[in-house]
Amino acid sequence: MSIKIMDENFAGINIGESGYSLMEKFLVRRFHPRKIILDLIGFVWAVYFLWLKQWQSSLLCVLTFSLLGLYFTRNVNLEEMGDTTLGKLGLLHTHPMNFALNILGLFPLAVGIWRHFPEYIIIGFSIVLLGHFFGWSKFNRNYK
Repeated sequence: MSIKIMDENFAGINIGESGYSLMEKFLVRRFHPRKIILDLIGFVWAVYFLWLKQWQSSLLCVLTFSLLGLYFTRNVNLEEMGDTTLGKLGLLHTHPMNFALNILGLFPLAVGIWRHFPEYIIIGFSIVLLGHFFGWSKFNRNYK
């Protein structure tokens, strides 16, 4: 007897059989053009509210637009999306150093926006961008 923890259509998002881990599926979907646009809108509003020191509104913007992006990409074929340039760019974020630096850079970035410290904002963005040095072999073997 086996227990089925998740079905293939979890929260309206197809996570059925494919060669991707859950993290890879999330990142491939995150790099769909619709999701990118909605995440950028959410980011701009989040920065605005964070600048005004309204962290609850900022968090609400990030979550709302992120969930909208997931909703509008729920029927994307992940295998086909993973073969596109944007899908491959999403997969490079699965490299541990890339992922760690992206998360780590968000802290000084958020503090810089909250406290109006341009140096922290620049440091945060620099750390996030340095993370993109890693993982390019997933995009193309020639980038090792």
